Amino acid sequence: MKRILLAAAVLCLMTASVFAERVVVVGDSITAQSNLDWGYAPAIRKALTDAGVTDVEFVSLGSSGQTVATWHDIVKRSYTDAKLHGDRAHILYKTELDLGADTLLIFLGMNDVLCPYIVPTDEGYAKWKADYCTLIDMLRERAPAKRILLCPPTMLTENPYVVKNGIMDRMGEIMQEIAKEKNCKILDLRGDIKRFFMNARLHDNSFHFTPDCVHPHHDGHLVLAWSILRGIGQEKAAEKIYEQIPAWITDFNAPGMSLFVLNSTEPGKMQIRGHLRGAEKKALEVVCPESWKLDGICDLPGDEFEIRLSGDSKELTSILTVKAGEIQRTIKLNAPFFVSKFFDGKPFHGGNSYDPEATYTELDDAILAGQDPLQAKVDGKSVPWIVYYPQADVTGYDLPNAIDFASIENGQQFQTAYVVRKVTSPKVQTVKLNVNALSFSTMAYPTIYVNGKKIYENCVSPRHRQARDSVEITLQPGENVISARVGHFTWQWAVEFAIEGGEGLEY
Repeated sequence: MKRILLAAAVLCLMTASVFAERVVVVGDSITAQSNLDWGYAPAIRKALTDAGVTDVEFVSLGSSGQTVATWHDIVKRSYTDAKLHGDRAHILYKTELDLGADTLLIFLGMNDVLCPYIVPTDEGYAKWKADYCTLIDMLRERAPAKRILLCPPTMLTENPYVVKNGIMDRMGEIMQEIAKEKNCKILDLRGDIKRFFMNARLHDNSFHFTPDCVHPHHDGHLVLAWSILRGIGQEKAAEKIYEQIPAWITDFNAPGMSLFVLNSTEPGKMQIRGHLRGAEKKALEVVCPESWKLDGICDLPGDEFEIRLSGDSKELTSILTVKAGEIQRTIKLNAPFFVSKFFDGKPFHGGNSYDPEATYTELDDAILAGQDPLQAKVDGKSVPWIVYYPQADVTGYDLPNAIDFASIENGQQFQTAYVVRKVTSPKVQTVKLNVNALSFSTMAYPTIYVNGKKIYENCVSPRHRQARDSVEITLQPGENVISARVGHFTWQWAVEFAIEGGEGLEY
């Protein structure tokens, strides 16, 4: 051990003779992607060079799926495992950590929420905080640094009002506590990416920083590069990055409006949260599609407002228009699903080990008996349902038939939820029901019922099984009830249930 520490010390001295500062980031897949041509790592290195800075070395250590707790094992293994690496096989953790760090950035937390490993309770947050403090101690011993910057994770889905982003906001508050207790600093990557995103949405209501709801694209990595350079005191290099971000994204003065669809606890009701700049909120006008009416516009603090609607969807998709002076935006209103509370399930290992009967409840009995699942009871109690309005912001896809279950609740491993959509048909007709797993890591197990009959049961998963499947269903004249029990393994949990074909359908 003494020889290892001596070798590490010599290497650190060798590095110090070349670089005035060595900056090391430890992170997950976002950090791993930062090493690609379009990522923040090469952007930072080029900006430093363009700014005439030649004595700062920037190293980015990232591995997909890593969390605050799993990095404990990486640090332990890095003492002896010379082949240990993340997503980029040529970047060896032992080599890089042996060289030490002057500034260390900890950019973790996304997977703690994505999987999720974190439980949003006082006890769950306390455990996560303890794991984070342990990681800081381990990294300080492994690669002593003059300063450690804690970086709250970037947005998860592009609707800031979903439950997952609320959890991440709370994690950011806890990181502020940790920074004070452990003599670290906060580099608020989350705050910066959110600020630029919200500004971009005022210009373009379909703008995305994260096409898959998790990983930033090139412009997102430029924002991260800008934020990191400012965080390490390289303002001139940060200016070089700022010049590369599209000008309209950095225009924080132009008039604009953004709109986000929210879910509802009451059938026939919808709320849309908006932000307005460059016009008075009292000038807002709403043009509703047929079958919807405006209940009111609620003024909220700052630039926020809320549009409240009532009605029933007839079309699968309709368009709402909102105006304020010269500013005008449209947003799609998609027909709703009803999604039940989440039921805890028995653990399994994915793939064929899932047993659909293990998640079977009295709700299935009610469906098979022809009852309205929305009125059925489990254990003698009514089942809570939310009215879920599909939106691209939580699936990454502009699909009117998609559900991101993990945008509703935390979506713990092995949980199950029920889905109901009622479709009115003018006649008997056969249509195709497409069942598609969305996002890059969904593993879902739908059992589908149509008018009280089980017609489908399988796994859909982009990585582990077929991502897409379909089944023919027969719709009867009048109202048809399409129900599904959707089992869940881990990570993302987004599924599309889309009717293909059919004439005169109403939702």
